[in-house]
Amino acid sequence: MILDIFTNMNSIYDSAALISYESLLLSQYHIKTEGLYSSNGQYFIYCPDFKDQTLSISGENLQEWFRLHKQMTCQISITAQLPINAVKIDTDLSLDKSGRGHLITGGDIEYEIDLLIPKNYPSYSIKSYYPKTIVVFSKVIDENQIEHLNTIFRSNNFPLESVFEYQNNSINQNIQREPIKSNNIFKRFEAELSSSLRSAWQEDEDDWISMRHDLLSNPVKGNSYKPDSLKQKRLRCLIDCSIMPPDNMHNYISMYEQICVVAPSYSNQEKILNGFGITINELSELVRLGRVQMLFPQSIKNYDINLIEKLIEVNRSNVHFSRKISAFTLTEIRKRNPLLFPNTNAYEKKEILSSLHKYITESSAPLESKSLIQKGISEMGHSWVSFPSIINQLGAAGISLYGPTNLLSSFLSTNIERTSN
Repeated sequence: MILDIFTNMNSIYDSAALISYESLLLSQYHIKTEGLYSSNGQYFIYCPDFKDQTLSISGENLQEWFRLHKQMTCQISITAQLPINAVKIDTDLSLDKSGRGHLITGGDIEYEIDLLIPKNYPSYSIKSYYPKTIVVFSKVIDENQIEHLNTIFRSNNFPLESVFEYQNNSINQNIQREPIKSNNIFKRFEAELSSSLRSAWQEDEDDWISMRHDLLSNPVKGNSYKPDSLKQKRLRCLIDCSIMPPDNMHNYISMYEQICVVAPSYSNQEKILNGFGITINELSELVRLGRVQMLFPQSIKNYDINLIEKLIEVNRSNVHFSRKISAFTLTEIRKRNPLLFPNTNAYEKKEILSSLHKYITESSAPLESKSLIQKGISEMGHSWVSFPSIINQLGAAGISLYGPTNLLSSFLSTNIERTSN
């Protein structure tokens, strides 16, 4: 765990305090809160009605709940009486995360740096994180390139002071952390990719940087993120080859105008093609004609690289990677149920949850139904806190963890608990 900092005027604040505060707002929405304060390196959430006996939404002691759910590195507590010199900071620090989530761990920082650094820059390593993030390139980069990097990092609200260097004899090469092991880090695998696939993946990652803020913070913009090949109204079906083996492809072709196929993992590809009853060349021809749209929601390292390269060569517009899938899927989810991912700040989200909680509490619904709905409300608040970080790191693969799926999961777990009791 490392410290991520937010700079405001001449003060530096630990963003672990910010995410702890936001977690309380959206998880314990029945508690009256009046701001986040800082005093002598410690943080205080001001709750004027707070008492030692105050309970969480689930009925446990609130102080104990917060101890278990706040960020471990942060000196933060709930209080009904502030220190005399405490300074209110939450009005100055935006809780809008620009679509990337809070950067708390080394892994979070590394994901973000990999996204922001243009893919045509030299390979790099991260020399340090705190008090400055120092990125060391393997080759010389000139002043114009450094200024370009500074512009990119500033425009994307990167919260740490950043320094960019190149490798030379004055740099101790031993001062490097072990890189996180992830298939989503572009620089880790670019040398293994053909130029066409490298360009396609780079385009997908770069598009994500430009659109992620709008996706979660602005009103839905129709079909602006949907690929052209999917905008036309056609009779379609979705075949998820990552879950179950498919039927013969000829059956789908005869029934639907377009088939959207979620690609199988590399280890299952041969079995899936046998289920379809087609060869790779026949699949490529269907993609070329637009009868099949190929979806790769996970990192391309989980798939057959040779297959992806072949499909890109025949028709790039019918092959869709994780970031593009995330964009148009989130747009569709928000259009159908705006409450799942509202384009509001943390305070407004708290008011939504608090109003729902009050309405359910005061309703005449059966107690069991109230408990079920309250569970869903709490799960929704939790997802609002964690979703931006998950989707930024995992891409489309992270969407399945949130939205209708996790709400349904919370309902089922409540029913199971009730049945077992």
